[in-house]
Amino acid sequence: MSYVSGPNLPSPSSSSRLHKPLTFSNKRERPTGVTILAALNFIATAIYVILLLSNILAPPKPPQQTASNGQDQFERARTQFEESQASARTMTLVCTSLVGIPSGLAVGIGLWRLYPWGRKLALSLYGGGALLTLLLSYWVALSSSLIGLLISGAAFVYLLRPDVQAAFYDAP
Repeated sequence: MSYVSGPNLPSPSSSSRLHKPLTFSNKRERPTGVTILAALNFIATAIYVILLLSNILAPPKPPQQTASNGQDQFERARTQFEESQASARTMTLVCTSLVGIPSGLAVGIGLWRLYPWGRKLALSLYGGGALLTLLLSYWVALSSSLIGLLISGAAFVYLLRPDVQAAFYDAP
């Protein structure tokens, strides 16, 4: 067997190689910010589960009525209003948990494992959360609304960065 050699071609006996050896590593580098966002989604999901379970196992008790038969109409209306408020809080928690638990878990897993759908889902939820905060803060001006808007906006902008996007679309 004869080898073709020339001035620019390495000889077969040289120690240098033309190609790097193949490695079978599927490991991709996860950006630190993506790790933080995934962990925050797991924590938020755990909080939703704890709040939901605590509300199911020990629901808030309506205020006790006094034993007086001469309770006026205002006092009865106030009691009914407080009972309906407790019921409304419970229903709000249940409804937001039905959406928050699966979506938070899906976003956390998608970001942690660097799935492209996880980034898309996170972008849609953080963008939707920012828009919803803007719409709702028109009627209710709270400092928590501003904090939620800042967190959602920062996460949304971070996930749009080219280096972060590349981490989700690099071939394993």
